[in-house]
Amino acid sequence: MKAKTTDTSRSTKYLALYNKLDSFMKEKLGRDDGFSHTRMINELSRRDILFRRYESELKSFARLRNAIVHNRYPDKAVPIAEPHKYVVTRYEELINQVFNPPKALSIAINRRAIYTTTLDANAIDVMKTMNENRYTHVPVLKEDKMYGVFSENTVFSYIAENKIFIEEHAVISDFIDFIPIEKHKGEKFLFIERDTLVSDVEKMFRIEKKRHCRLAVVYITENGSPDEELLGMITSWDIAGV
Repeated sequence: MKAKTTDTSRSTKYLALYNKLDSFMKEKLGRDDGFSHTRMINELSRRDILFRRYESELKSFARLRNAIVHNRYPDKAVPIAEPHKYVVTRYEELINQVFNPPKALSIAINRRAIYTTTLDANAIDVMKTMNENRYTHVPVLKEDKMYGVFSENTVFSYIAENKIFIEEHAVISDFIDFIPIEKHKGEKFLFIERDTLVSDVEKMFRIEKKRHCRLAVVYITENGSPDEELLGMITSWDIAGV
């Protein structure tokens, strides 16, 4: 008996998902119909963290689509196979992520979890906390806004410039010449707005690495201004975790 497909069959839904992704990639890359689906996945994997993360799965799903479409027995079996329910659901999940890519705040260290300090805090106490928790960069707040960053770089620059060691009663403001972000030698900080995508942040780290510049932290504020309230922070470790 000839098998018939319907608009509600899993294969029909699966092929619709494939076509949706195919059209999205063509538009994103500005390609025509002659550019293969797998080749577009390859190209986007070089630019987009989401495609790079799911490259293998997306290619597997493309092969399954080809198996369904290139049917040698159209008069006996249509479709030639029905994808498993899990496979259709998983494909839909990945495509939804492509169309609704995660924002930087979703992987950022939330403001409540960020260890911060103030200009009147004891410097030795701050360094002890940094050492115990392996914190490398501590935002220095002034009136709840970021004044700068206290880091190992700050301490090294202070000692090298003043040729003195740090006394027990020293406070963070004693390092004031080395705290502003533009005063950090060999490391860089960027500010982004809250709606920035994870893929854009990943690109920032890659670009700075190619420039042989250390992007230490990306800080998130409402509109990407250092003068706004701190919402979160992202390091290269957070990107690597993605």
